[in-house]
Amino acid sequence: MTLEGLRHFIGSISYFPDGQRMISGSDDKTTRQWDLKEGKEIEEVRDVCEERVRAVAVSSDSRWIVTGGGNWDVLDSAELKVCEVEMGTTKKLQGHSDVINCIDISADNMQLASGSDDRTARIWNLETGKLVAAKKTILTPSMTLKGHGGYIESMSYFPDGQRMISGSNDKTARQWDLKTGKEIEGAQGHGNWIQSMSYFPDGQRMISGSDDKTARQWDLKEGKETEEGWDGCENVWAVAVSRDGRWIVTGGGPDGYFNSGELKVCEVETGTVKKLQGHSRRISCLDVSALGWPPC
Repeated sequence: MTLEGLRHFIGSISYFPDGQRMISGSDDKTTRQWDLKEGKEIEEVRDVCEERVRAVAVSSDSRWIVTGGGNWDVLDSAELKVCEVEMGTTKKLQGHSDVINCIDISADNMQLASGSDDRTARIWNLETGKLVAAKKTILTPSMTLKGHGGYIESMSYFPDGQRMISGSNDKTARQWDLKTGKEIEGAQGHGNWIQSMSYFPDGQRMISGSDDKTARQWDLKEGKETEEGWDGCENVWAVAVSRDGRWIVTGGGPDGYFNSGELKVCEVETGTVKKLQGHSRRISCLDVSALGWPPC
């Protein structure tokens, strides 16, 4: 199935829990919902944002839709919006000072995590829209906390909701204790920006994708790579692990080249890898439905 209608870069996608709908965010400043049975946009629920949309997320109970983004050419352009689907109400969350690159919703659907070019990760209460905790991750004279030295490009809650991991253009992934706001363990090994991360269902392992052309698997207890980095594709911009742990999917490709989109699916148990053909440009985002297949 090919969904058409967008004319600009698609920064993020997310399935609804029922696997029948999907939401996308784009540089055309819109978020769009798609009927996956019909293969068409549900136009009446299209949302127009003030800035480019770089991240979208749907809560596992379908109650919340969250979008984040901004404009790299404009100061203080960060835009983070939370929509309560049933009520149709939207609130803007204030706090980030630069483009929001990534968001995630906790498994209990109570909290939202956001990561930004301002080098901070922030935790929000979805019900109130207020900041629960802020973690500043750049060293300053008044701050001695160790953290990221670059933009936060990806982030994800642990299944237990007590920890979070973030990936950055400083080439590291860092694990945080959300009760104390302190770093637990980092993961180092990539030779370039970490663009995307995804957990295995057991919450003990993670896959990361990087511009160093590899996807790597990590033991999160040890903070170490479990095996040598394996070839993902030319610049791995997106990774996902299916909810049953059966599939690992990677997407990417070199920027600016026609017929350069690379999408690979690995069956974990057998180690077999197949390439999916169709995209004509770099793949920037992907997701696997709760049903386990297909990736999008």
